[in-house]
Amino acid sequence: MRKGEQTRQEIIRKSAPSSIRGAMTGGLVRPDAGDGARKRRIYRHFSNKEALAAEAFDYAWRETLDARIHDLDTIPKRRGQAQAVGC
Repeated sequence: MRKGEQTRQEIIRKSAPSSIRGAMTGGLVRPDAGDGARKRRIYRHFSNKEALAAEAFDYAWRETLDARIHDLDTIPKRRGQAQAVGC
C-alpha cells in the first residue's frame, strides 16, 4: 500500500468514532477528528466532510459487523430454537 493510501486509511480509521456519533446525533465528522490532522491533509484525500464521514461510517460499520459475526458459527445451536421464536 502506498503512503498516500496509508494516510487515507489512517484518517478514516481515526475518524470512525466521530462518524458514528455524528450519525446518531445528526451531525457530521469534524475535519480534524481523531488525530488533529490539518484540513489541508484531509482535503487532499477527501473532497469534503461528507465524503470523509461516509467512508468513516462504512469503515466503522464493517469493523462492528466483523466483530459481531466473528466466530458466530462456533455458537452451539439448540434444537427447535427456530420454532420457539416463530421462524
